[in-house]
Amino acid sequence: MKNRLMTMILTGIVASSVLSSPAFAKTAASGGHPAIHEIQVRETVQAQRFQQGVSSGTISPTVAAQDIAARQTFNSFLASEVQANNGHLTKQEFVQANQRLNKASVDLYDQKH
Repeated sequence: MKNRLMTMILTGIVASSVLSSPAFAKTAASGGHPAIHEIQVRETVQAQRFQQGVSSGTISPTVAAQDIAARQTFNSFLASEVQANNGHLTKQEFVQANQRLNKASVDLYDQKH
């Protein structure tokens, strides 16, 4: 029962942290820049993979809390960069965001297996 409750709480936090980011809200409403859209899609897919790992119990609550904090930091970084560049990411920021997502993807795989 306690694990089920923790899973439900963590799932809600993950979904809200990904979807409530100002950068995501702005680009989703306006069609957005293609680079930002690509980052959004990758972040959404990773959030779904993460959520599945939490639901199945392959990701512990401690690791889940750390991942949620890292995801929120990433979303804050992305939002600030998009806001600073009038709704766009520079090439360097896009590369940096993709590198962060690549590392997060590998880490997620390692946590689940």
